[in-house]
Amino acid sequence: MNLISAVIITLNEAHNIERCLISLQGIVDEIVVLDSFSKDSTKEICEKYNVKFYERKWEGYSASKNYGNQLATHDLIFSIDADECLSDKLQQSILSFKLQNEYKLARLKRLTNYCGSWIKHCGWYPDYKERIFHRKHTQWQGVLHETLHHDAKYKVYELEGDLLHYSYHEPEDHIKQIEKFTDIAARDAVLKGQDAFFLKPYFSALLRFIKMYLLQWGFLDGKAGWQVCTRSAYAAFLKYTKIIQFSRIKNIRHILISRTDAIGDVMLTIPLAKYIKEKMPNVRVSFLGNTYTKPILAYCQSIDEIIEFASLQKLSKAAQIETLASKSIDAIVHVFPNPAIAALAKQANIPLRIGTTNRVYHWFTCNILIRMSRKKSELHEAELNFSLLEGLAINSFPKKETLHQYYDLKVDIVDDIVKEYIDKNKVNLILHTKSRGSAREWGLENFRQLISRLNKDKYNIILSGTEEEGLLFREQLVKPYDYIKDASGKFTLKQFIQLIKASDALVAASTGPLHIAAALGLKAVGLYAPLKPLFPQRWGPLGEKAKALAIDKNCDDCKNGSRCLCIESIQVDNVIQAIES
Repeated sequence: MNLISAVIITLNEAHNIERCLISLQGIVDEIVVLDSFSKDSTKEICEKYNVKFYERKWEGYSASKNYGNQLATHDLIFSIDADECLSDKLQQSILSFKLQNEYKLARLKRLTNYCGSWIKHCGWYPDYKERIFHRKHTQWQGVLHETLHHDAKYKVYELEGDLLHYSYHEPEDHIKQIEKFTDIAARDAVLKGQDAFFLKPYFSALLRFIKMYLLQWGFLDGKAGWQVCTRSAYAAFLKYTKIIQFSRIKNIRHILISRTDAIGDVMLTIPLAKYIKEKMPNVRVSFLGNTYTKPILAYCQSIDEIIEFASLQKLSKAAQIETLASKSIDAIVHVFPNPAIAALAKQANIPLRIGTTNRVYHWFTCNILIRMSRKKSELHEAELNFSLLEGLAINSFPKKETLHQYYDLKVDIVDDIVKEYIDKNKVNLILHTKSRGSAREWGLENFRQLISRLNKDKYNIILSGTEEEGLLFREQLVKPYDYIKDASGKFTLKQFIQLIKASDALVAASTGPLHIAAALGLKAVGLYAPLKPLFPQRWGPLGEKAKALAIDKNCDDCKNGSRCLCIESIQVDNVIQAIES
């Protein structure tokens, strides 16, 4: 009699694994599960059954399956996925196979359940698979859709019944898998030297649909058949689109990020640099920005070079082109659209020029266009910035809650003036009262009430801002309180960043200092108007200790003026609670 070990590789399969294990009971002689450190209850479910459970870091489909085979006791392996199970007829057929000693290889038919419907056409059935084999002469090969390779010839036993495959529970599951698998397949194709001409994605998608829906009778599977065929066509389109993208970027060594607006905007763009280097380890990242934002860019460890736009503008047109061309830049990402920079990048023959579709001049100056509109988006500004990396074939991004991990700022406190303002025996709290018109403001009277409510023996309160802003608040906020430290107009931006780093908390409207404080790990309390697109969902500070305060109210009444009664309605008690929580 043939003795069989079932081998299953898993990662977070709690929703599938029990059905699979139940169907194997009494059919195989051993069950081996190789898990890649699941964070759900996969392990606990397996422990309920007679399973040999092992854990190992994920190293790819083929490598994991081959390693799992070596953990088995018996040479005959039944390779089954967690989302598969045996039909009654297949169970009986395997028991019959075990009595046939002359067979060392068995083939079965796989029947797929798509969102509750069994797919019997579309080329998905019968989906023949060789799943029972002798491990000593067989191994899995391939990066994706791994296949069995034999170094010996075996007579194949045809199993009856179906291997039931519960592939997708929701249509979104299929889309997510398409995104993942096309990424793997395209990268593997490029590594093997494969390329694709620009019409290939469209032809492949059309032919795939015609083949599956018409020639393979997908229309007989009704709505589910239509969904399978259209999404499979999309997968073909996406695969070859990514092959084109990856072919373009495989030799990229130098990327330029362009953002020439204010500090807050630049702060929410800086995380791109570290993430690009994480995804493309051998790449240099430069940043084209304003002179004003250079100090904060200099503190970012992931930015290799800073190019000042103002310095470029002082040169003649020919010298601008020559200077940019001399940097050997392979790709530019236009995070903040600027027609002059877009034209300059093209004239400097930067090979990849990434912009958005909603700027007409990008149609003539960029060769990779990302469909994105910031105006009505519900996404955070930093998330919108990340979406531009699709032009570099980077199609997965960190969650908003983890974006602060990519600031990569290193700030050393070296200037003596900073140390003069810090009291190591108190909570050093910076109040940045003004915004230079970049955001709606809480109001000086609210800040006055906040100061009067804070315990001066506990808090070292520092008022920050420009000299012009100091002239606006000194009479009301500094003069009545002799213990207040007025830092307005006293610091360069470089020194001010050090002051923030040395402090414990900062309160401000949606401004650059707020985002700097959040990035440096301070308790950054942001004060916002509940008005699109100024609201926290779009511009909130990103940091482990950052908080955004806004009242729950329709703020349409505040649209037409610089003053916002909604932000002024944020209670002092709520701000104190945010500081002290």
